[in-house]
Amino acid sequence: MMTNPARTALVLLVFALFGLQDTEEITCKNEEGDAVDWFIFYKLPKRLGKEHADSGREYLYLDSTMRTWRKGQHLVNSNRSMLARTLEPLYEANISQSNNTAYLIYNDGVPKSTNYSKKYGHTKGLLVWNRIKGFWLIHSVPRFPQIPEDGYDYPSSGERYGQSGICITFKYNQYEVIDSQLLVLQPNIYSCSIPDVFHWELIHIPNLCNKTSSFTIPSRHITDREVGKTEIEKKEKEEGLQPSVTQFLVPYESSCRQPQKHLIHIQLGR
Repeated sequence: MMTNPARTALVLLVFALFGLQDTEEITCKNEEGDAVDWFIFYKLPKRLGKEHADSGREYLYLDSTMRTWRKGQHLVNSNRSMLARTLEPLYEANISQSNNTAYLIYNDGVPKSTNYSKKYGHTKGLLVWNRIKGFWLIHSVPRFPQIPEDGYDYPSSGERYGQSGICITFKYNQYEVIDSQLLVLQPNIYSCSIPDVFHWELIHIPNLCNKTSSFTIPSRHITDREVGKTEIEKKEKEEGLQPSVTQFLVPYESSCRQPQKHLIHIQLGR
């Protein structure tokens, strides 16, 4: 006959498996809300003149299903932009108080603050994941995003200059590596939720969330062998994409008296 501890473990395993079946995959998404392995966005700089009412909120993007850059059909502050689509699980988890979804948001320029942290890393981004998949969005936008309770919006502080970011979808078994990488970054975390179910595999993230982590940097780090070649590199090789994928001529507000036209040359780094 099965002992009580063994029976309890079996029951917990069964419930966990059923829970995974009902859990949706959390991934990077395009403007249609479809899952993509990765995307890169470039938020165009603000242009002068009343005729450019939407200027500073337009963006270009490239994802794992495309060969060339496209201009977003929606503005970056729209709930239908690819950033808003991707961040939907963050707000859903906050509303439902889900124990199956974790998130961690960091920025050296915290929303609703005029000060920049010098104690933590000069880095900005967020992670949202469950025990199946998740995404890591790394970006340059100050004071973004808002805390989950405030819903999605794009800050005016990110409109004047060009901004960029990359979102990558990861399987849950890769988050153990990300766990150590975040300790190296020492990000300024201003909103997070790490349910107990994730504490078994992830050592540093819960401590970073609680601001109790030491600054001892582990020797482990992300390597090509652990993570594998990125989908971007694969796509370049398989489809013959050039590192320099496109060029855009956009005027932006410079330090000169008159706005100048500058060539923005977007490249995929190798």
